[in-house]
Amino acid sequence: MHTDEEEQALLLDLRRRAMDMLARREHARAELERKLLQRFADADPSLIGQVLDQLERDNLLSETRFVESCLRSRMQRGYGPRYIEQYLQQRGVAGHLIAVALEEVDEEDWCHLAEEVLEKKLGSEPRPEPGSRHWQRLQRYLGSRGFTGSQIGGAFRDG
Repeated sequence: MHTDEEEQALLLDLRRRAMDMLARREHARAELERKLLQRFADADPSLIGQVLDQLERDNLLSETRFVESCLRSRMQRGYGPRYIEQYLQQRGVAGHLIAVALEEVDEEDWCHLAEEVLEKKLGSEPRPEPGSRHWQRLQRYLGSRGFTGSQIGGAFRDG
């Protein structure tokens, strides 16, 4: 058992480490909790919970900000909604937050992004004939990037 002084020192260390991680980039609460548990293996998980609660109250830890940041960065890298949804789920983000963030992006924007990814993949080569092996390969590629069938179809139609 820790004395009050040791516990306060540990809380301060936990907060500093969490803030260091948050200074680099936004984190999901579950992700930050996992990292702190790894770093401070002997710490009582309830102390880590206290630190995370306080960081949320201080608006230094925000699940919503994390979701928005991930959404923007993954879209800039050319990933579709299915990929982003799975990425956020793996980081322990609540399903309703993911759904709200993804709903804020228009379907037209997803189709446009899929088209941009397709154009980048094609480079200067012409679009393949529908049904050809190369066409099917490109469709699978867009699917692996997390785009839906309708978004992929839109990317091929719009070009």
